[in-house]
Amino acid sequence: MEVQADAEWQRTADGDVQRRHLRLLGRPSEHSYIEANDGPQLSPALGYPCSNALAHQTPDTVSLCKKQLDAIVKDPKSSKMERFTAYDEYGVALLNSAKKPDLALHQFTQAIDIAPNGLKSSDAEWAYVYWHRAIAESKSETGTQAEQDFAAANESLKLAEAAVDTPNSAYYRLLEERLASIMQSQHP
Repeated sequence: MEVQADAEWQRTADGDVQRRHLRLLGRPSEHSYIEANDGPQLSPALGYPCSNALAHQTPDTVSLCKKQLDAIVKDPKSSKMERFTAYDEYGVALLNSAKKPDLALHQFTQAIDIAPNGLKSSDAEWAYVYWHRAIAESKSETGTQAEQDFAAANESLKLAEAAVDTPNSAYYRLLEERLASIMQSQHP
């Protein structure tokens, strides 16, 4: 199953790049993962190799996303949103491709630590990274916050739905329904 949002990259007033083109990936019997889609690239540091590898689940996904993260972290000119995106994408690679939820958990936490510096809780990316971390926690041996992170993702999706125009709000309602289903399956 694949659902695609109508979104795009955009540059904020302070010069940061915000990713606004995302998609929800998953099969009905599994948790869903939200990953970047190929959109116009405003950031020279965030390239297509990691995003494409995530979308196509290529064997080199983890190494490509790690290379992207390393380059962005080392670049003193990288923006908060570039770092946020790189940590999130590397986490998704570790979770999906390497099947290493404990390592992914750390990457999502790094992204969440950056989020308040460039995002509002009504931004969809805020919800997505909490959703990603909740999935990693639910698959991790040490994760104990999955329920709280699913709830944070759900609340953020509701805020995002309220912040967009009516035609686009259906996408967020669909995500809310999927998230509610996941939360219910974890605690019947």
